[in-house]
Amino acid sequence: MKKVRFAYEVEDISTESLSDLMMFVAAEIPRKFSGRGAVKFNRCAHPGKEWMMPSAVVQIEKGKLKIPIFNLQSSPLQVKRRDLITTIDIDLEAEVVMETKEADSPVSCMATADESMLKPCPSWVEKLRFGEDLSEEEKINLLAVIKRRWRCFPGKDGQIGKTDQAEHLIDTSDAQKVRSAPYRVSRYEREIVVDEVAKMLRSGTIRPSLSPWASPVVFVRKKDGGHRFCIDYRRLNLVTNRDVYPLPLIDDVLDRLSGTKFFSSFDLASGYWQVPVAEKDQCKTAFITPDGLYEFCHLPFGLNNGPAIFQRLMDKVLSRLKWHMCFVYLDDVLVFGKNFQEHQERLELVLMALEKASLTLNVEKSVFATSRAFRCKIITRLFRLGFL
Repeated sequence: MKKVRFAYEVEDISTESLSDLMMFVAAEIPRKFSGRGAVKFNRCAHPGKEWMMPSAVVQIEKGKLKIPIFNLQSSPLQVKRRDLITTIDIDLEAEVVMETKEADSPVSCMATADESMLKPCPSWVEKLRFGEDLSEEEKINLLAVIKRRWRCFPGKDGQIGKTDQAEHLIDTSDAQKVRSAPYRVSRYEREIVVDEVAKMLRSGTIRPSLSPWASPVVFVRKKDGGHRFCIDYRRLNLVTNRDVYPLPLIDDVLDRLSGTKFFSSFDLASGYWQVPVAEKDQCKTAFITPDGLYEFCHLPFGLNNGPAIFQRLMDKVLSRLKWHMCFVYLDDVLVFGKNFQEHQERLELVLMALEKASLTLNVEKSVFATSRAFRCKIITRLFRLGFL
């Protein structure tokens, strides 16, 4: 087999941080040559120029081929002309075999970038967190899995998914409609109300309402001294029939984690807002402000059956996976594995299930493939969530 060297033009060939591109390579071999080639794994760790190329089998068509290169640094990468990127073993049983005279001479390749092959780097990629003990190759493999399941992550302008796997019902039987006047608010609080309402209107979470139901807005003091916008649904909850679907009581979590080394932990982005409220019950979610009446199209916080419907949804979505490869508590998911390969496969299965259900993850609260050293933090998180 003949070794082939690749070199790259510098003009307009660059990648965004933590991203990949498919490079279109023109090899200096007879244009009639077609066949297969085995690209060798290679990595550059020079400061300011950290990239990786995985081993792969590629198809050469008339002397041209495409090869992937991954930028491992948090800044744009530019590959200079004549840089040695990798070597490739050409299949001698190619469809068209080079003439012996030409095959005996050194073979080199020049590369140019095909702009249509450049993959844009989503803004959320830079926020991904991986285990500190992972090798660069393992990080690349995880990144490839995550990017294949890009629909699990926020879209443009932070857009989140809307599942069709469940809808929230508010069963009030024949109870009398409950309504309240808006509570008095300060000027500062009123500004918060206006901003929150505008944000939810833009995202389609709420809409203007003509409902005979009305619950007031309240503010809950946060730890940092700020105000959290909430709806006081206590009177509505009193007339709502209770959903008794169980939340997990997990006494043998530690037994399940025995022997596991890798963990991925993530929750959903505004998880409740990804669940629609049944059309006939949206009027019951109406809330009143000094400036108007609005109702939720998607599940708001504060309804007494919210946790039950959400747990039922997640149990349905991950029904064949939970306990075997993951735990789920409301919108929190923990994936585990005994080794990296097993964990990577399980992670993709979980992401596939969430993707199929049109559910979106919160990137900033997610961490992928942490090692046993992170186990104590995972257990602490389980206690906080109520697993233990």
